[in-house]
Amino acid sequence: MLAGKELDAMSEREKEGKYEEVCRITNVAAFTNEHQYLKEGYERYSKHGKPFVLPGLHWPEVVLPPEDVKWLASLPEDVCDATHVQEELLGLRYISHGPDIEWVHDFSNIRRDLKIHMTDALPEVLDEVKIAFSSALGQPHTWTRIKALKAMKTATMGVFNRITVGQLLCRDDKYLSAVQRMVMTFALTGIVYRFLIPNCLKKWVMPAVSKPYRWALTRASAMYMPTVQKRLHEYKVSKSRDGLPNDMLQWTIERAVSKYGSSAVGVQDVADTMVFLNIFAAITIDLVLDTVLIDVLSYSPNSMLVQQLRREADEALPRLNQNPLGALAEMTKIDSVIRETLRIHPPNDHGMMRQIVKPGGVTTPGGLYLPEGTHVGAHVAAVQRDTKTCHDADQYRPLRFSEDRQQVGEPSTTAVHISDKFLPFALGRHACPGRFFAVHVLKLILGHIFTAYDFEPLSERPVVRSIGGINLPDDNTLIGVRLRQRHAGSKN
Repeated sequence: MLAGKELDAMSEREKEGKYEEVCRITNVAAFTNEHQYLKEGYERYSKHGKPFVLPGLHWPEVVLPPEDVKWLASLPEDVCDATHVQEELLGLRYISHGPDIEWVHDFSNIRRDLKIHMTDALPEVLDEVKIAFSSALGQPHTWTRIKALKAMKTATMGVFNRITVGQLLCRDDKYLSAVQRMVMTFALTGIVYRFLIPNCLKKWVMPAVSKPYRWALTRASAMYMPTVQKRLHEYKVSKSRDGLPNDMLQWTIERAVSKYGSSAVGVQDVADTMVFLNIFAAITIDLVLDTVLIDVLSYSPNSMLVQQLRREADEALPRLNQNPLGALAEMTKIDSVIRETLRIHPPNDHGMMRQIVKPGGVTTPGGLYLPEGTHVGAHVAAVQRDTKTCHDADQYRPLRFSEDRQQVGEPSTTAVHISDKFLPFALGRHACPGRFFAVHVLKLILGHIFTAYDFEPLSERPVVRSIGGINLPDDNTLIGVRLRQRHAGSKN
């Protein structure tokens, strides 16, 4: 790895040569060892205010020290671009759907509409949580060891799809299986794209590699197309918005027609978009839920912690219908548990990936010159576990943030509150637009399962695999589950 001083001392030609040299590390090594590379680079360089170069298949990336993260997030798009970096990392030119590639980047239905209508959506979400998790975890009256994380994946998907495709389809086993297949093939296609195919071969190889994903997406969206066709027709012939539904499908149709024109928006495009949103739900809800649960169950004073979370949910959830956001705001301990897991065990090891696009480049506050075309990023996991930014940073303290909020003068530290020291949802104009909804859903799920079920403590935290920088709990972990007595005989 290259330190900041080494980079400063080089000419542009020498830097380019060094970048190429770093990139010669095998792709498989970068795929399996990224976690270790980041940890080593942070200890040797970032902790001392120096950047380092992370090798990768697409490009070498300059990982900036924590002091430069806020500066990076503040740069405008014409100086430091994030959109095209994400397109390249995900291979959207080969797997995107819709009239153009920008179609996939339009999250206005989440960023704006869902946020505005959150109050109306949350009671529906809790209703689906009760049904979906009762089906996934069952109603065992005695301790039963099951692969709970695997079971909860289908439930979480059903809950999310209650908002995207509606009540009937979100409970359709064939649809949920098709969506799970789509998410899996997307992940596998991404691994092949990012780590196994050289850039020079991508445009010839990727059309064939992406076929299983495209087939899986088409199969899943086909089940939703009759609804989309009916709604799209109703919107195109309507003279006013009066009487039209007020849901995510309607928001998506209206935004699309407004931007592209009614003739350019097809049924397949809209259906694909609604199903494709499951890709992001898999990271922001499902993966975080799995990690929170194993953190709580492997925490040594587990029983006392679960009792506190259960008591809080017992008091707040019954008031959800009357005041959804107020009830969730009262769940400060569950919110703290979510934030602490995101802090100490984030889904991604690094993020904030950008490319310098300003002609002539830019210079960091620390004095490092970054020429045009340079890729930069931040080591999320290490920044959040740095003792300079967080007391007892290496310790998992689930109620850390609810305790902090009780201290006079402490700033807001809810799970959705982002800063240059808390980066699981990134920072700046490209911060995750769905984090508010995702955290609300997580609080409803955790609140429900802890009030409805007992879980046996785990003797140790299960192994978590790091694949391409994403941290994946083991789905095959066996967890003891038992229906709580107060819920016996009730399916909800």
